[in-house]
Amino acid sequence: MDKCQRDLLRSVVVQCRTILEESLGYVLEGDFGVDAKGYVEDESMLPHLDVDDLAARRVVVDHLSHFQAAGATPAQAVERAVREAAFTHLNRLCAYKMLERRKVIRETVSRGTDSDGFKFYLADRPKEELLWTSGRQDLAYRHFLTWRAESLSDQISVLFSPNEIANYLLPQH
Repeated sequence: MDKCQRDLLRSVVVQCRTILEESLGYVLEGDFGVDAKGYVEDESMLPHLDVDDLAARRVVVDHLSHFQAAGATPAQAVERAVREAAFTHLNRLCAYKMLERRKVIRETVSRGTDSDGFKFYLADRPKEELLWTSGRQDLAYRHFLTWRAESLSDQISVLFSPNEIANYLLPQH
């Protein structure tokens, strides 16, 4: 790659990371009740969260507490969580694309919810297909991406670790 191509690639990566960080920040504050300064809203103030969302929120809040126990301020903990999740999501998207191109996995992200891998996933899982047909395509696709990450965690554990904060803090749809 020449310098112009490297600069263009760097610019695209920074833009993508910024978009992901903004989206994750909105989810953290708007859905999970954790603002950029690290203030954590009481769960009782978040009636819009279902059981699964509350469980994900608890994992994220635990991650924030872990960062704070290591010396981060509440605001630094939020910033670190958002940055780590954004990098993980970006790296996973790139990995999915590379694995698709090499035919290691079925198409996962190239055509989003129209990807062949997602269609096969739905066909094998009636509950997920029901989510799809009932208008919750975003949730079914998120479940698919989580399943895909879990299926790759043994081979590429660093990127697809089930303990990653990115598994619980997902960008907006």
